[in-house]
Amino acid sequence: MENKQTILSHLADLDVSNIVAHIKNGTISLAEVTTILGAIGLTDKLSLVQAQAAGAEEQDWQMACAHDNLDTYHQYISKYPNSPHVAEAQQRLSYLEGTFWESIQQNLNQENITKYLRIFPQGKHSKACYDYLDDLP
Repeated sequence: MENKQTILSHLADLDVSNIVAHIKNGTISLAEVTTILGAIGLTDKLSLVQAQAAGAEEQDWQMACAHDNLDTYHQYISKYPNSPHVAEAQQRLSYLEGTFWESIQQNLNQENITKYLRIFPQGKHSKACYDYLDDLP
């Protein structure tokens, strides 16, 4: 696999599909490509990259929605931190956390509390979980 600096230094030589593939796999960012291609005056190439990258981002969003789980939403947010879908992904993560929390309320025990903390270490209910574990004999 090529390293980031090599890819960025050869953007002018790469075809649009290769650049978009590197963006999609997270090796380089669209912001980096925009800065470099804009600076060297390759605006037509930049426009094509931006259009195709936007399509890839939308495909990834549709995939995250289809899977509707913590991992895919976290991956999406990590990959596209400036996406207009980030707020919606965060809402889904919050909903999934709340749903999990409600599900363990019927059987609140050390195993379920530990599982919650493993999945949501910084979750809304993590303090209550740590308090619960501290109160155990």
